[in-house]
Amino acid sequence: MMESISLEPAAPKLAMFDFDETLTATDSITWLFSSLQPGRKEEVRSSLSNMKWLEWQNHWFQELKKHGLTPWDILKKAEEVPLLEGASDMLASLKKAGFKVVIISDSNDMVIRHVLRAHPAMQAVVSEIYSNSAQLKDGGFEVQKCQGFDFGPGIHLDKRVIAQKLMDKMSPKQAIYAGDGRNDLAGVSTLRQGDIV
Repeated sequence: MMESISLEPAAPKLAMFDFDETLTATDSITWLFSSLQPGRKEEVRSSLSNMKWLEWQNHWFQELKKHGLTPWDILKKAEEVPLLEGASDMLASLKKAGFKVVIISDSNDMVIRHVLRAHPAMQAVVSEIYSNSAQLKDGGFEVQKCQGFDFGPGIHLDKRVIAQKLMDKMSPKQAIYAGDGRNDLAGVSTLRQGDIV
């Protein structure tokens, strides 16, 4: 008896990951600013309570520029952000199992891309990055809210909106969401019964 072969493409699978302290061993932005200004580590950390997230990133990028650090210095240091042990192998395993791997992060795309650049195996697996946008401006960097989504007034990145758009677009057979913070609960809320957190 001959076995029938399905000619329909396999349903897609989707793995959505936060970046900081999910794929990296630390908060990449705080680590970057503290590493480039080692005498100001406490100031870097404490100033976050007095500013909004994007305002804080822009403030410290300007501080780095004032202290003579070039965009190249910053990008080179970003490549040293430590990964969580086993993160690269885990993503490679998911890709091999047929998952589309995306990053949804409140960090910024410039830092994420340069961390991944230092880890080519991981860079090859990640197909999309959804994050705040960092761009060169006047010899430094400026971070703007994530583009292409309507998050509502005052919100710079709503992981639920991004995750839902991906879920609607792909209708994945199976989805995974991994994150470490409160803002990841919004992304998790888009999962269905049988999906994995």
